Amino acid sequence: MFFSASDETRTPFDPVRSAFMPVRYATGALRYVTCAMAGALLCVTIQAHAEELSFQEAVEAALSHDSQYSAAKATFQSEKEEVALSRSRLLPSIDLSARYSHEDSTNIYTDEASDYYNPDQPRSSGVLDDTYWRISLSQPLLDISAYRSLKASHASVEAARYRLAEAEQSLVYRTTERYLAVLYNAQLVYLNKNIHEALSLKYQQSQRRASLGVGDELELLELESRRDLAQTDYLKAKSDLEDEKTKLRIITGRSFTPSEAWVAKAHAIDPPVMTMSEEEVIASARNNQLFLESTAALRQAVLSASANKASYYPTLALTLDYSDRDSEDEFRESETFIAAINLNFNLYGGGKTSAYIRQATAKVNAQEAQRDGVLKDSEQKISLAYARKKNLEERLIALKRSIQSSERYLEAAERGRDLNLRSQVDVLDARTQTLDVKLRLAEALNEYLLSDLQLQYQSGQLNRDYVAFYDTLFSEALSH
Repeated sequence: MFFSASDETRTPFDPVRSAFMPVRYATGALRYVTCAMAGALLCVTIQAHAEELSFQEAVEAALSHDSQYSAAKATFQSEKEEVALSRSRLLPSIDLSARYSHEDSTNIYTDEASDYYNPDQPRSSGVLDDTYWRISLSQPLLDISAYRSLKASHASVEAARYRLAEAEQSLVYRTTERYLAVLYNAQLVYLNKNIHEALSLKYQQSQRRASLGVGDELELLELESRRDLAQTDYLKAKSDLEDEKTKLRIITGRSFTPSEAWVAKAHAIDPPVMTMSEEEVIASARNNQLFLESTAALRQAVLSASANKASYYPTLALTLDYSDRDSEDEFRESETFIAAINLNFNLYGGGKTSAYIRQATAKVNAQEAQRDGVLKDSEQKISLAYARKKNLEERLIALKRSIQSSERYLEAAERGRDLNLRSQVDVLDARTQTLDVKLRLAEALNEYLLSDLQLQYQSGQLNRDYVAFYDTLFSEALSH
């Protein structure tokens, strides 16, 4: 029957209505199936857009997507041309010029009363057409200022290369930082969900005991409060996870969902212990890209100041000049070749050279102070990251032991339940305790990896290849 017994009692049997009943219900079923298929298709579409990315894949995606990094690469290409511009001052220059002139003049050759007037000569007509060609070559033989400017341009390109490397490192750092944030929040979602489920089961067990008159009302209220709090933690973790995934998508241009296997096994990560001393690690601050860039910029400023001082030195140049003039007046025609050596002294230029020298000296002092500041800042960050990483190593070891003891406690509780020596509530207590420890371990691991990331960044070791280290850590955790 397609309608209830109550319908039968209220409505008399209608053969027409009864005949169309299957059609109506079939239409409803079809509508239900269609909606279900659309929902499934939507889920598949969302999952298709969200993909699992390794650390290296995320970094490569960011490097090809980030507009600031693309601008940094284009800027570096333009700054490399400074060498060619400076070198041009030491290379020969060739000039070619041509001129056509039409002259209409009055002079002693056009004055009929003059002894120089000759009607047979074109110049006495006063109207002349001339063509003039000239090619000249100039080769600097001695220009100390130009030579030092060339060396300064090489230092400028070196500084630009370090700036590009810093832009890449900064992008790798930001991408990896966001990636770790996504993984950490995915762990929080996973663990808080399990905690909420365990507390819900424990609450149900306590309710059953209370209904039998053997439970504790206060304990029941406490469990209800803990369950509700776990739900808020779970919902907050889900919200934070979506925020971090959005931030990572902005950087990489790709939707990302963390591997479920990585999330479930992240607590098994076993990062290597540092073997370098603090002094050795702090010494690596001189490999920081910002420090290397400021050092190259200081060298450029010193060479530029030296080039400005060399403006007082004489310059020597070889000049070759050839010219050819064709005119209607044969007396004005000429073909000339000149070879000359030019010696030039810059005696006074309105104080411009002195101002350039003072300006360059001030830039040297400023750049030196900036370099020292960058080094000090990098050393401080390395020292802080090193200390945090060492402390987290000890904390991770303690949490690993706590995980092992909690899992043994859980196994013992499960065996006791199977032997009717422990209740399901005891098992849920042990499971909740284990999950709480895993939460602390997830937090410590995230802080440890962020400290390692900062340490590598400040010491100039972070690049697109280094992040394979994080991929290896998570891959090894899956085998545990």
